[in-house]
Formats: sequence, C-alpha cells, structure tokens
Amino acid sequence: MTFKRRPVADLPPQDRLPTKPGNQSLGAWFLGPKAENEALLLDLVTSAVKSHSQDRRRLFPADPPWLTEQIRQTQTFRNGLRLLRSETNNLLARLDGSVPFYSYRYQAHMAWDVTLPAMMGYISALLYNQNNIAAEGAPVTTQLEIEVGRDLCRMIGFPNPDADGSDRDRLPPWGHITSCGTVANMEAMWSARNLVYFPLAVRRAADDPKNPELAPARDLPVTYRGQARPLASLTDWEATNLSVREVLDIPWRLEQQLPRSAVLKIEQYGLQQLGVQAIPGDCRPAVFASGSMHYSWPKAAALIGIGRGAVRALPVDLEARLDVRRLETELHRILKEKTSTVVMVVAIAGSTMEGAVDSVSDILRLREELRGDGLDFIVHVDGAWGGYFTSVIREPDRMEFTGGPREDGQLFSETHKPILALNDHVQEQMRLLGECDSVTVDPHKSGYCPFPAGALCYRDRRTRSLVTFTAPIVHRVQDDPVVGIYGIEGSKPGAAAAAVYLSHRVLRPDRTGYGRLLGRCTFNAARMYAGLLTMATEDDPFRVVLIQRTPQERAGRPAEADVEIARQLIVGRTNLEILEDQSAMSFLASLGSDTLILTYAVNFKHRDGTINTDLGRCNRLNAVLYERLSVRGQAGTTPNDVPFIVTGGEIGDREYGEGLIDSFVQRLGLTATRAEGHDRKVDVLVSTVMDPWFTDTEDGNMIPRLITSLRQVINQEVERLQSEVSS
Repeated sequence: MTFKRRPVADLPPQDRLPTKPGNQSLGAWFLGPKAENEALLLDLVTSAVKSHSQDRRRLFPADPPWLTEQIRQTQTFRNGLRLLRSETNNLLARLDGSVPFYSYRYQAHMAWDVTLPAMMGYISALLYNQNNIAAEGAPVTTQLEIEVGRDLCRMIGFPNPDADGSDRDRLPPWGHITSCGTVANMEAMWSARNLVYFPLAVRRAADDPKNPELAPARDLPVTYRGQARPLASLTDWEATNLSVREVLDIPWRLEQQLPRSAVLKIEQYGLQQLGVQAIPGDCRPAVFASGSMHYSWPKAAALIGIGRGAVRALPVDLEARLDVRRLETELHRILKEKTSTVVMVVAIAGSTMEGAVDSVSDILRLREELRGDGLDFIVHVDGAWGGYFTSVIREPDRMEFTGGPREDGQLFSETHKPILALNDHVQEQMRLLGECDSVTVDPHKSGYCPFPAGALCYRDRRTRSLVTFTAPIVHRVQDDPVVGIYGIEGSKPGAAAAAVYLSHRVLRPDRTGYGRLLGRCTFNAARMYAGLLTMATEDDPFRVVLIQRTPQERAGRPAEADVEIARQLIVGRTNLEILEDQSAMSFLASLGSDTLILTYAVNFKHRDGTINTDLGRCNRLNAVLYERLSVRGQAGTTPNDVPFIVTGGEIGDREYGEGLIDSFVQRLGLTATRAEGHDRKVDVLVSTVMDPWFTDTEDGNMIPRLITSLRQVINQEVERLQSEVSS
C-alpha cells in the first residue's frame, strides 16, 4: 500500500523544521519511514532494469536470443518459474523480521536508512556485476571508484592540486573504497608499517655487495631534525623517524641518479619480503590510540605481524576523548629511551561507543614539537563514523564536483546551513583532518550508503604503493585505471562504488548535501539528549545518567540546573519554537555528544527511595534493559515487539582509565571503587540518532513517544529488581 500524506492544510499545529528553499529536496533523498517514496523507487528501479536490458539487446544485435517463446511454453520452464517465485516469496517473508533501520524507533547502531541515490547506484550497477579488482573487469565502476576517492579526499580537506606531476610540492591525495572501516584501518596500519621501516630496506639493499649499483643510496641526503644527513649516517632508530614526505621522496630521488631496475631491487629488502623479524630490536613498533578505539586496531596489528601488544591503549578524558597529556608522556618516554619506533598515532573522529572526537590539533602539535627532537610518526584519523561530519563545515564548489556539471544551478545558488552546527571542538578538529596522513571514512555509516562501503584516503597518493605486490614505491601521480592492487581485498563489488558515487552526485559531501542532513540529525540528537536527561523525575524509581556531561557538569557542578533549563527551553516545545529562540538554540548546542551517539546508564532506587550503590546490581539492570530493547534480545522477538531499539556495551578502567569511570559511577550514585587486581566494568545503553525526520513527523515530535516507551520498560525492570533485592 502506498503511504499517502494528508494535505498540508490539514496538518495539525506546526511542529516542523523551516521549509526554506532547497530543504524540500531532503524528502527526495530517502524512501521514507513509511515508504512514502515507494512509487518513485519503483519507477527508478524499472528505469534501471530497462536500461540494462537495452544494453543487452544493443550488444551485437545480430546475435540470436536463447529464451524463445517455445521454451517459455515448456513445463520445465514453467516449473522453474514457479520455483523462482515461490522461493522469492519465502525470502521476502523471512526478511520481514529484519532490523528496521529506517524506523523512528531505531536508535541503536551506526546504521540507518540508505539514500535513494545510493540504493539506485547499487541496484543499477549490480545488474552488471562488475568486479573492481581490475579495470578489465570493471572499466566503468573502477572509474566511479576513482572519482569517489577524489570526492572523499576533498570532503576531508586534503589538498587537491592538478595531478600533472609538475610540482612535487603539491602531490595530490588518493582514496579508494574498501569493504568496511576495519579493512581500511588494517590497510592504514599496514602501509604505515611499511613506510616507517622503508629507509632500513634501502640501507640493507645498498649494503648488500650483490647490489653495487645501489651503493650511492648510502650517501643519499635525507632531512632529519631539520638537517641534511647521509642516510647511512643515521642510526636504525633515527632512520625510522623520518617524516612521511621524506620517506616517500626517497625512491623518486634515487630514480634521478640510478637505473630504475636498481631501485626495484629495494623491494626484496623490505618487510613485505623479509617479514617483521627484519625490524631491529631498538625499533620495535608502537601504535597509540585511546582506550575507546575500535577492535579493528589490535586485530590489524596481529594480522600484519607486529602483534596486538604493539597497540597501546591510552586513557580518555572526561569527554571520552584521548587524554593528550598521557600521550605526550608516553611519546617523551619513547624519545628518551629510544627502544621503540612510533609507527602511528590514531586520532578517533567519532568513537563507536560515545561519538567522541579526539583532539587532532593537539596530536599534530605534539608531532611538530617532537619532530625537532628527532621523534616523528604518522597521524591517522579513524573517521569511520565521523568522517562525513566534515561535510557540515565544507563549503560547496561547483568546479570541484567529479564527473561533470550537474543540472542544479538553483540548488547551488541557495544558502544552505545546518539546522544545528557542530560544537566548537569538533569543528576545529574536522578542519584539521586534511593535515593528517591518512583517514578512514565509511560511506556505509554516516554516508547513508549500503554495505559494503568503507574507504581509506591518503594525503599523499604515493603511500598506496607501499601495500602493492607489483612494484615498490615509484613516483606516479596520474590515476592508474586500476584500484584493486592498492589494498587488502581482491574482488570487490563495483556496485558499492556506484552507490557512493550516485549518492554524492545528489547529496554533495559539503554543507549543501550531507552537511544539511547531518545538521538536522545533530539537532535531533540534542533534542533526544534533552529527553533522556529530563526523563526521570524526583518521584521516579530510577536515574538516567549520560556519559556526555551537561554544561553544569563540565563546570564541576551538579546537573540539576541544566535539567530544569532543558525542561523549560527544549522539552515540550516545538521545533519552530526552539529554532526561533536564541537561548534555546544556544543551550541545545551545548548538549549531546560530538557526533550523534548518546551513551547512558540507568540506576534504580530502592523502595525506601534511596539510590542503589551496588555496581553489580546496576549492571544487571542495564543488561536486562538491553535485552528488552534489542531485536536479538529474546527468542521470537520481532521489531514490532521492541518500541525503542538501542544497543549496549560496557566501559571499564582497563580501556578508559579510572578518571572517566570514577566520574560516571559517582554521577550514577554508585560507590564502586576499584579493587586491586580487578577492573570496574559499567554496562551502558547506546543510542545513535541518525534519523533526520523524527522530531518533524506529520504528527510532530516522536521523542515523547520514545521516552514513554523507554520509561515503561525501565519501570517494569526496576520493579522486578526491587522485588529481588527486598526479598
């Protein structure tokens, strides 16, 4: 059944976001929570099937068909057709229990509905089944992937000079599609490992008597601590602390004075050939990231052979961001002892549990300061979740659009601003992503594209050659007609690249497209934060505490004053009332996480009104709530049985450090102190607000309904727990 909206004149009193020129186009970007654009999607899919079918008929039109009318009339054909329809219907029936990412009520993982252009890009290219491992298997979708890579690099903020090879000081960046952020992170660490230890491979090759033609490489001058020195004069540790640019320049410089055949021999002396046993003992690899890092980082270290122990988790601060002071201490220790080489420091732009954005500015500052003392390292940004938030601050530029001009002069001429801007900290860090060496960004997360679609972008495209098995680093600037050799995967669907390409064609990755979409989500996430913050009253038998602190809490004061302000300025008011109230908008901008993810826990009160102080009982309550509020929680549970879908997890001392955990358990009213030899673990609930519509429905704001559903489940489970405790 096609969903029909009531005429605008029949709508209830308005609770709608402003319909400024251009904002209506957002309605054409998604199928809609009630499949409002069903007819549009059917029309688009029909167009794709017809276009593909015409391609088949146009290819050598004199070639005969196979499926004749005579074959269609046979019983065997009819039986096959009946089986196809029957099993398709069976599959459709089974899919009916799938997680409803598109629903207002889905607020769990970093996944939501996919854009209509992304759907159409995937479906259209799927009909051709292209394999982007090589251009000969995917001449069209390979080019689409190259264009998507350029688009992502521009969105991130990497410099984008003309790729003519004439100016070595302005080398262009490069990006490509991976199956996911995990694979992108693995490739980033793999290429970083190979880059950092590449100077040692050059020296090994030059020192080998079998390569007399490479002997001049020993005297190649390289810049270390601001001074030019022969490569052979550096210690092993010093040689692994050259800048990224310095290392990537080495093969190009060698090719200016030596035969290319000689330079190619270096490959046999690198880690790709010899393995990690070739790493000197005083250059053992170290990778630093916050304790909130994704599990892909220790996995990557294990897979590339440096061992998961090389990944050193550092504490986070009270905003769940990397504790930069602790990083500084660890880096100075390595500089003093010189027993480890820092391969990379990972800055997380949107942690998967809290949406926190690490201080890229401080990490870059530390590198610049330590570089003068002799310690250097690669800065990688894990923006798998948060990378697309750079679009909120990215200005549009028609000339930068890949693939030719668009027929949208009116849209480009309009002024588009996010409904709610990113907080000042996040804006500062997003502006600096282009100064980092590599960035992971996942179109299938905050890019609203179908799986699989991760991506890895390099600031200097030469870095990609560090993970090929075709040749060592060479100075190539022009795009090759192939992307598959640069990375971990072999075969990969051209449909994924087509999906991202078409989504970017319609929703530009700047503030006119994705910026508007994510700006609306930021507004909704802040409203949801206010709803959770104010949900419990003094008379309720529970307390809800968010990891993301209120302004009062950040100032070291209790949250009660902010709770009252939220009730007065945010809760119960319409979107228009909030948008027209400067005080409300200013307060709203101070609420929530860095990037849409809200992390919280519920503690209960005993029947005498006193707060529970036992961490174990609090964890039991949140574990049960997670079971009740997730589709996978109970056998036979369907999406219709879960009125508010969240996800869950745990945070603990070992990963996060004691500071954040101390603060969180204290705010929950718990007295849990860390016993020696035991780590505290706190079970939490997580809501990711990727829905741009749910405060702006035909019937107004959905948050009160969601809060009512959540309150009902909490009260039921608190009552059960109170009975157990008192019995």
